Amino acid sequence: MKRIFQIIAIVLLVVACSENKEKEPVLCTEEYVTLTVKVKDTKGNPIALDKIEVVRQDTEKNITKRVVGEWELHQKFGAYPFYSDYFTHQDKGKNITINFKGYIGDSEVINTNILVSADDCHVFYISGKKEFVLE
Repeated sequence: MKRIFQIIAIVLLVVACSENKEKEPVLCTEEYVTLTVKVKDTKGNPIALDKIEVVRQDTEKNITKRVVGEWELHQKFGAYPFYSDYFTHQDKGKNITINFKGYIGDSEVINTNILVSADDCHVFYISGKKEFVLE
């Protein structure tokens, strides 16, 4: 009987110790990741959108960011941001669907859903169309 209690005590000790292990520190790169939608014409030239709208489908919150002075660069290169490392901590381990809309004038020329996620360090693309060729 005494032997059974010793075995139970050892098992409980091993289980308790294994659950109390601290997580290994995560080493992240210094880069800041921003995911983009790329828009080109049939000849491969970048297309300048007049406006974009980025909405998280889980919260229906508009997360469109326009940084003063950067919009012209997005138009010049036809690359429009829709999700960045700003969301890493809040979205870690979650799959998030982002709806991206692009406009030329008042006409909607792009409407797509893109699945993304985040790990301990960065956001990343999972699926969905993120490159467009417009005529």
